[in-house]
Amino acid sequence: MKSTPHASQYARTEIHGFTLVEILMAIGIIGLLAAVAVPQYQRYVARSHAAELLLKFDAVKTNLGSLISSGNVQVNCGTVPAVVHAANLKSEYAGMDVGFEPVTGGFTPVLRYCATIEGRGPQAVQVVREAHTVMSRSASISQPVVLGDAAASFAVRLAGDTVLCKALPAAKPADICAKPMGLTMQADVMRLASGAIVPGGYHLHTQGNPFAMTVEMTILGVPPPGGAVLFNYGNYVDDHNAFSLWNPGSLTVAILGNDFNTGLNLRDGQTHRVSVSWDGATQTLAVYDNGNLVKTFTGAGRGYALNGNAEMSIGVKNKSPGFFEEGTRFSGEILRTSVVQRAMTAAELATPVFQTMAGKSELLMDVTVENGKVVDTTGHHDMREAGGVSVTQAEVATALVLKP
Repeated sequence: MKSTPHASQYARTEIHGFTLVEILMAIGIIGLLAAVAVPQYQRYVARSHAAELLLKFDAVKTNLGSLISSGNVQVNCGTVPAVVHAANLKSEYAGMDVGFEPVTGGFTPVLRYCATIEGRGPQAVQVVREAHTVMSRSASISQPVVLGDAAASFAVRLAGDTVLCKALPAAKPADICAKPMGLTMQADVMRLASGAIVPGGYHLHTQGNPFAMTVEMTILGVPPPGGAVLFNYGNYVDDHNAFSLWNPGSLTVAILGNDFNTGLNLRDGQTHRVSVSWDGATQTLAVYDNGNLVKTFTGAGRGYALNGNAEMSIGVKNKSPGFFEEGTRFSGEILRTSVVQRAMTAAELATPVFQTMAGKSELLMDVTVENGKVVDTTGHHDMREAGGVSVTQAEVATALVLKP
């Protein structure tokens, strides 16, 4: 008689696991926790490093106190950086230096904090902001300055209004925050490849007929040779009623039928913040490069005004609304284009127009890239791209992108 296998030999072995829904729920919970925890952790790190900066501040202040009591500071403020230990001026995320601020009868030492995203990313700027927040609770802050999302700095007086120096320091240390133009960062820029950027409806909204105008463009790289048009505003059927910037090899400004050749070469591979200020009342035209005067012309505009609300385009000359003149197309990289309905002064153009004119009604347009899109930051126009226009990244001076 054959033996019959026990029933347990045929029993099924159940395999336990997770359903797809359970896995997705777990992933969602983990993502939610991460979204809450990561920013909190970053804030914690910033606060920790800000606390480190404050400890270093106390150490520097103690060293200066010793100098003051010994009388050395009264003799020569130039000894301060030598006596303050170098380790007290360094931090993982931010730099510091000891400088001197004029006060009645002499100078008083100040400690300057500075950080940019060029060093340790946005975390560095956040550290300085945290330190600034803590410091601002006391009266020791001297002219607090927060430059923007890309860089931050502020200064703290080390001895209030007490005069510590009787003479100008013999060897003033380099101010790490004094030259933001020397700092660079990656920024989104507009790359035109025979394309164009125009406002919706193709018209620039002006306040009546412009009798004065300032146009500023920041040009990168090496534009092509020839008569390419950088900026064009005016009546497309009449060149005698137009304001144009063209010929990047020797920048030429056309106003109401007259050409003014500046001799400025935009094809040298350098970054150029070109500012063109026209005053119809005085018939003068002033051209600046990176805030420096290039040339001044007289007889510009013949005493006439431009048509209001006329067609405008960046990177090509208008032929008619929606159509452009071939042979005038520009190829190159543009960081920003700003248009102001008045003639701006040399002092105002020392800094980028979008910073100087932020929030003012005369700023008609400010075209740049934000969140990967070409926009008019004033909100006056919806910008459109015609033809070969793309967004890319380029190394630019931090001061050219800092928000006011």
